[in-house]
This record gives sequence, C-alpha cells and structure tokens, in this order.
Amino acid sequence: MKFAGSTKGTFGRWFCCAVFAVLMIVNVALGDELDLTQGDIVIKDQSNYSLNNVDYQLNDKEEGYVITTGGSATANRVTVEGSGVQATLRNVKIESDGSGVSVRSGASVSITLEGENTITSSTDAAICVEENA
Repeated sequence: MKFAGSTKGTFGRWFCCAVFAVLMIVNVALGDELDLTQGDIVIKDQSNYSLNNVDYQLNDKEEGYVITTGGSATANRVTVEGSGVQATLRNVKIESDGSGVSVRSGASVSITLEGENTITSSTDAAICVEENA
C-alpha cells in the first residue's frame, strides 16, 4: 500500500504519540509507586485516586498507596479524601506554598514513612489535617 508523502509521515508521528501515551498510562496505572512529580495526587478512597486530574484505580489494594518523588523536589501535593486509606511515603520531597499533604474532613489515613521524606511549606502547615478527619 502506498501512502502520499505527507500522509505517511503524519500517520507515523500520530502512531508513535499514541503508543507513547498508552505506555505512560500503563506505567502510572500498573506501577507499584505513584510518582508525585507527575502531578497532584488525590486519594478518593481505598482504591480510587487521581493523578494530575486523571482518574485511576489502585491495583495492589493490600499494599495500599505508595507515593514517591524518588528524592527529587516537587511542589505537587497529596490530598486524602477517603476513609480507611493506607499510604506509604517513600523518599518524598515536597516543597510547596500550601500544605504538601492534606487530610480532608471525614477522611482517615494511616501513613507509613520509608526512606528519607521531607515536606515543607512556606505559607501553611506542611501536613494539614482538617477538623473531623
């Protein structure tokens, strides 16, 4: 099958972009760790979360959420909205203007720290736990 010169190049570029996007989604959704450097994380409940405003389901519910920045600094934040959440911060470094970790009213979370973790804020509490959380 012959493609016109510009169509073949355009198809190839679109195909490569689509494959790359799928691989990125699979890496985020199937990986053991959620990379906070990719965007804000909102933990909605024990198995549903969003990363950079895209919804996902947690694959390993027994281990719970494992969040990392790989030791690199980020201004992105973690927000917990659900109850009964298990979360591990592994080598997280958050440097934000607001709270780096927020636990919303009505939410509950058990946080385990692994490795070296630093959460700082220039304007607010680094970890904010709202009333009735």
